[in-house]
Amino acid sequence: MIGFFYCTNRLESCADKVYDYNARGVNELIDKKVEINEIKRILAYEEKLIKNNPQSVENPVGIDLKTVNKMDESKYLKVLQSAFEGSFRQYLMNPVDSKERLKGIVFDYLDIHSFSQIKRLPLRQLERTAKKNLFKREVFTFFEGAVFGLGGIGSAAAEIPLLMRQMYNQVEQIAITFGMDPFQYVERVYIVKVIMLSMCNSQKEKRELVNELHAIEILIKSGKTTKIYEQSSYHYDWLASQASIGTSKAILSAKLIQSIPVLGMGMGAVSNLTLMSRISQVALNCYKRRFLERKWHYNKL
Repeated sequence: MIGFFYCTNRLESCADKVYDYNARGVNELIDKKVEINEIKRILAYEEKLIKNNPQSVENPVGIDLKTVNKMDESKYLKVLQSAFEGSFRQYLMNPVDSKERLKGIVFDYLDIHSFSQIKRLPLRQLERTAKKNLFKREVFTFFEGAVFGLGGIGSAAAEIPLLMRQMYNQVEQIAITFGMDPFQYVERVYIVKVIMLSMCNSQKEKRELVNELHAIEILIKSGKTTKIYEQSSYHYDWLASQASIGTSKAILSAKLIQSIPVLGMGMGAVSNLTLMSRISQVALNCYKRRFLERKWHYNKL
């Protein structure tokens, strides 16, 4: 009798193990199918991003710019470029405390404390985590734009450093969620390039930026990131200057309208939300592609 119960328990234990193994196999197949479909969608998105102009952040509410105060646009453009250039330079020069930031991201109650753990997580879980954190930041920038739009031109200009910090944090959050470490200079270069792509409306420049992002990822995967330091186009002074030109042009009209008291309140809120949504969408697709390509690359090794 004892032997009978022993054999029964052993059979049940074996059955449970077989069930768990089969369940894991089914989940892996489902995840693999999801990942294949996702990479196809990302490639299609990249082509669409290059060919189509995204929703305008310059004037998302369609206000006639002739009604805006006759301030010298070239003068304000220089002010914006100077503010953006200084902000980009500071960001590139100062490493991000990525390990501390990683602690603040909740991966569905999992205890994640290193970037190496993230690459084993399914894409669906990482995407869910990223979107949950992004929503909070977009709401913050919406109200930030409204508040700074109340005070006219002075407060609109004063908002730039805070807005830039939100832009960096937005992309950093996505990067860290998908296992990339912005403590490294090359990753901060990648983040600035993602922001530049988000702001760009020229098909030629967008294609060049997409190709450049892929080239940077190839250098990272091959361990040849020292080449980044050898190229003058990736030096923080040159890169900050180039990034500031496109960024300031992209939001010039929005900030001019935001400089009008009261009317600027609504414009500031809408333009900030449009801007952050665009950056989030571009960054999510860039980092999802990198995550999937790395995952498949390591699985082949």
